[in-house]
Order: sequence, then structure tokens, then C-alpha cells
Amino acid sequence: MQNAGITIDNLAGWQLASTVTTPNWGTISLQQSSALKTGGTDGGAIHIQGRGLTVQSSSIAASTVSGQGKGITVQTTEYVNVSGVSPSQGIFNAGLATSVSGNGGRAGNITVETGRLQVSDGAGIRSTSTGNGSRSGDITIRAADVKLNPLSPASAGITGIASLLNGGSGETGNLIIEAERIGVFNGGRIGTDMRVGTGIGGDITIHASESLEISGTSTNRNIGVTSGITSTIGLNANGQGGNIAIDTGRLMLSKGGSISSAIGGIGRAGNIDIRATDVSVSDLAIDANTRTLSGISVSIGEKASGQGGNINLQADRLSVFNGGQITSSSLGQGSAGSVNLRVNDIDVQGISQALPDGRILPSTITASSANAFTAGSVNITADSLRVRDGAEITVSNSGTGDAGNLNINARNIFLDNGASLRAEANGGSRGNIRLQASDFLLLRHGSNIITNARGASTGGNIDISAGSIVAIPQENSDISANAVLGQGGNIQITTQGIFGLKFRPQLTPESDITASSQFGVSGTVQVNTIGIDPNSGLVELPVNVTDPSQQIATGCAGSEGSRFVATGRGGVPQNPLQQVTSNVYDGLRLRTWSDIRNLTAYRKTGEVIAQIPTKEAVLVQAKGWRRNADGKIEIFADKSPTQVQPALTCAAVPRS
Repeated sequence: MQNAGITIDNLAGWQLASTVTTPNWGTISLQQSSALKTGGTDGGAIHIQGRGLTVQSSSIAASTVSGQGKGITVQTTEYVNVSGVSPSQGIFNAGLATSVSGNGGRAGNITVETGRLQVSDGAGIRSTSTGNGSRSGDITIRAADVKLNPLSPASAGITGIASLLNGGSGETGNLIIEAERIGVFNGGRIGTDMRVGTGIGGDITIHASESLEISGTSTNRNIGVTSGITSTIGLNANGQGGNIAIDTGRLMLSKGGSISSAIGGIGRAGNIDIRATDVSVSDLAIDANTRTLSGISVSIGEKASGQGGNINLQADRLSVFNGGQITSSSLGQGSAGSVNLRVNDIDVQGISQALPDGRILPSTITASSANAFTAGSVNITADSLRVRDGAEITVSNSGTGDAGNLNINARNIFLDNGASLRAEANGGSRGNIRLQASDFLLLRHGSNIITNARGASTGGNIDISAGSIVAIPQENSDISANAVLGQGGNIQITTQGIFGLKFRPQLTPESDITASSQFGVSGTVQVNTIGIDPNSGLVELPVNVTDPSQQIATGCAGSEGSRFVATGRGGVPQNPLQQVTSNVYDGLRLRTWSDIRNLTAYRKTGEVIAQIPTKEAVLVQAKGWRRNADGKIEIFADKSPTQVQPALTCAAVPRS
């Protein structure tokens, strides 16, 4: 390091920094299993300043026995690169680390401020606690760019920024990252984990002003260690999981990218709160260690018990495609959380590629359980919602507990090509669907809105309020509340009009509205059609009715031999059975009139002179009309015409 030195201060600890007032900082590099350590009852602080820091297969560590750790602070103007493993000290010691191992102690915090931070190839930035009643330190990262990109698949699972609780009882520290751009790739992880013991997980707060991208697995396939941001209560842990809060411009999850809050042991999972402009979730993958699916998820594992967290997402646009998943689930002993979305434009589309176990899963937004506890609900508020190409939005409980409800409030809802809004119950109840579409609800190409009740469960109800509801009769798009042994659910529809759907007692190959039970009592279907309010805009009619004899001209009798002659076809067919052919525009047949006459003969080149009456001229109202000697009609204004044409009668009309 240029213009720098190492100083030891009894209070400040180790300091690697420039010794000049106006620094022209150089770079600091630790390589080939080098180690920089402080330790003791209260630990010692480590401060590093420079233009850049490289830690390769080496470690910078501050450990505490039972007191308050002093921690690690790194400030560089350009970069911090942390990579590789440290064979002589164990895989977990490569990188930056603080720890506490005695009862009641607290590990020191880690703070990194730089232009660019890269963590790769098995290295990590970690704070751990193994003592009873202790707490791991907080980790704070401030940089323009943060990138986690493992280069070695064998060590990808431990790469990342993590805070771990490894024993006893206590707390994990919080994790804060502030950057313009954050990328987590190929099995990289950012997380707070409670692995064993009892305690409280730390919160994860991420602010990426431009973008947060999470993508890939350790094997570059759809099974491997997935990349992600995680808050976990481990199999042998008991406690409260940390919350995950993300604020970014663009959030992109693909090819195994995940954001998850999970319970493997006992406790309550943390919530996931996301605020973004654009969110995309795509390309499903399976984590090789946990067998969980990628995407955005809150979950209770099969051997776990507790309460699942909620997913709260606000964005301008959300796209879920190619098997992307936004899920709340419970396989253990506890109720799943809910999925709450407030997004202007939502598009859920398509299915996944075949997974290693042969499954092909739809892109989905879902809340599900497989136990005796209540499943979570899905609540969506949007301007426009599109579900297409086999994708689904569902609530379900395949166990004996109640299913959650599916509530959607949008300006328009469009289902196309085998898409579905579905609620299913197996042994419990609920599983209702409530839709509000102020403009329209459109179903195309075999799409469905359906509640299914298996066994003796009562079918869920469907309540729809929409400006209009439209389907094509031959496309077999259905609105259906079905049951097997129990009573079928009820369907209530309030709309200005239903087009293409008909009520039928059973499903048919056409577009149906049904509320049936295979062996029980069928539900009811009630349709309330809202027309124009007759009390709005009433016009008072006149008391005296106009005499029609003074308004209608007297026609000529048929016996007089008069006739009507139409020259040219215009819009009249040559005979009543012939169809008028014309141009077609936007589904409407139109023929415009065009004048194709030669107008040359009608043009005059002389000067047009307006005749303006003199001041002495007096305009006199016309008093009558007459036929002159040439047979032409003219009007007159004199008071005593010499010859007045009498009123025309049918007999006076000359024959043509």
C-alpha cells in the first residue's frame, strides 16, 4: 500500500491507512492464505482504508469471547474484491468475518464502503454467534455496485453475505445493503439464518436505486444451489425469522433466482416486503439442498411448525412467466401467510420447462397448504390483470384445513388460452373467489374461473361484479362452483351484460355457468343485470299532443299511376334478395361516395361579382310562385300577380 502504514491503538485497534493528510491511496492485497486477525474478551477493531482491497483465499477476522466486539470497517475509493477459500483455516474463514463465542457477548459489526464490491468463488462476508444469549453483528454495505458471483460450483452454497446463529440462544444481526446496482448470480446468497438454538433472526434491508438482479444456480441448470436472498429458521432452530425489505427500480428473478422466508424448525417466518417499478419472476428451478422452488416465497417446511410470513408487493408492472412462482405455502403444522399485490399492470403467463423429476408447472401466484390449518389468501389490486397460456392464480388446501380466499379488484381481467382463477378445498371450507372488474371480465380459449370442493367439503362461492362479462360460446370457457359430496358453491354475478356464457346444470363443451354437486345439493346461480337508471335524465312530456295531420304531407293514391324512379344503385340492391357488397373496415361493411364526374364543363373563369342591393332597395317577402311562359317555376313578391299557380294535386302532376 502506497503512503500507508499499520498502526496499533489501544482504543481503535489495528488500522491500515494512509499517513498523509491528503491521501493518494494505493491498494491493499491479502493473498495465499494470509490472515489479519484481532481477538480477546472485547475483541479488537480493524480499520482499512485505501484505493482498493483484495482478499484472495485469505481472511480478515475480528473475534469476541464475551464482550462487545469492535468489528471491521473497510473504506476504499474504488473496489473491494473478496474471493476464494482458505484451505488452511477452513472454508468458512475466507473473506471478512466477525464472531462471538462466549455467553452474552456481541460480535462486532462489519461495514464496507466502496465503489464496487465483488464476492466470489466460495468467499463470504459473515458475522456469527455461537454463544448462549449472544448476538452476531450487523453487516452494512454501501457501494455503487455489489456483485456476488461464485466461480466454483462446489463452494457456491456458502458464497454471499450472511449472518448466522450457530448455537445456544440469542439473535442474528441485521443486514443492510445500499447500492445503485446489485447482482446475485450462480448460487450466491444474501441471508440471515438461525441454524440452531432459540432466538430472533435479523432483518434484511436492501435498497438498489437502479436494479436488483438474482439469477442462476450453482450448476447453471434448473436444479442446483439457487441464488437468493433468504431469511431462514433452520431445522434445529426455534424463533422469529427476520423480515426482508427490498426497495428498487427493477427487480429481476430468473433461472433459479429467489427471495424466500422459510421455517424449517419452529417459529414464525418473517415477511417479505417489496417496492419496485418493474418486477419479473421467471424460469423455475429447484434448490438442490432444500428441494424448494425458486421465485418469491414464504413457507413452512414439512417438519416445521409455526406461522408463515406474508408477501407484500407494490409495483407499477409485474410479469410472471416461464414457470415463475410467487407462493405462500405450508406443508407443516401451521397456517400459511397471504400474498398481497398492489400492482398497476400484472401479466402471468405460460408454464415451466420440464424439471428433473418430470414435472411441468404453470406460472403462478398462489397461497396453498397441505394440512389441517388455514391456508393463506391471495389479494390483488390492479388496473389490468392478464392470465394467459396455462398460467394460474390459485388458493388451495389439499389437507383437511380451510382454503384461503382469492380476492381480485381490477379495472379489467383477461383470461386466455387455458388460464384459470381457481380455489380448491379437500376437507375444509372457504376457498371463495371474489372478483371486481369495473370495465370487463373476458374469458377466451378454454379459460376458467372455478371453485372445487373434494370429498364432503362445501364448494366455494364465486362473487363477480363486472361492467360486462364476455366469452365465446364455442371456446368452452367456464365459471363454475363444483362439489362432489358436499353442497355446490353459490355463484352471484352483478353486471351490465353477460355475453357468450349461459347457465347450465352441468358443464358442457360450450361456455357455461354452473353450480353443481356430483352427489350432493347443487348451489345457486344469481345474476343481477344492471341497466340504465330510469330516474336519471327524465324529460317531462308536453300536455298537448301535436296534431299529426298538420305535420304529414298527403300522399298520392296508388290508383293515380304515379311512380318512383331510382337512378343508379347507391345503397339499394338490384333486387330484395341480393346482398349489398362493399368495402370492409374493422368488421363493418362500408362504401364511401365519390364524385367521378368530369367537372371541367361546370367551371367558369369569369370574375364573380356580388350584387349588393342599394340603400334604397327594400327586400320584400315572397308571396307566391307561378309557372312562366317557358314552363319554369318562379317566385314573385308583388301583391297582385297576374297568374297564380294553383296548389298541386296528384292529378296535376305531369306523367314522365
